[in-house]
Amino acid sequence: MSFFYRVFTPTEKSIWANEIEAFLEKENVGLTFYGVVEEESVDDLDAAPVELLLFDPDENQIASLVYDSLDDSAFLADEIEEFQDCVDEMLPVCNREWAHEKLAKTKGCYCFTVFDAGFGPANWDRLATLACWLREETNGIEQSDGGQITNESGEVILVVPDDVDVEDDGEGGDQTSVDVAADEQDDVDDFVAALRIDGTWVEKNVDSEEAFAEFLRGEP
Repeated sequence: MSFFYRVFTPTEKSIWANEIEAFLEKENVGLTFYGVVEEESVDDLDAAPVELLLFDPDENQIASLVYDSLDDSAFLADEIEEFQDCVDEMLPVCNREWAHEKLAKTKGCYCFTVFDAGFGPANWDRLATLACWLREETNGIEQSDGGQITNESGEVILVVPDDVDVEDDGEGGDQTSVDVAADEQDDVDDFVAALRIDGTWVEKNVDSEEAFAEFLRGEP
């Protein structure tokens, strides 16, 4: 099954081959790419690539990258609607409205298809570096399959947690029940999260299962 890592952007600014190549070289990211063009353009040396195949320093193919514009894509609008539905299954509840509004403003999407070699720590960091730059350049958000969504600053705002029950509280909202054992508090990878409170982002360092449970409940 393919694994996708996306950057959704609210701008029509398309950053592509030459700009990406310049960034990779300037920042010494450790990635190179091969551009794939449409079949009818294979003999045109000036044809713009429609896909970039990304390679690590050992020449392992770790991912491919495509860019889809909402104006030209036959499927991006439907994909965005699917993600709108996904947001309603993610936590914390307090961040859902912002994510819905951001997705509704999407104009384009950079989509990485990550291959097996891309999941090694070094190669994942390389892909994340490129995705982070694309996000910053386009004021976008990041999303990974079955994983998380970030805000424009790269802070995690929504996740699909395991073994968490979300129940209707009877007052039009959701109540999250998260039980965390004391001896499991160090079993979570550290990450920087953010909560949308009174129209602003409040940063939260998630460095334990207890902090993770607080984040899921929307507690600063």
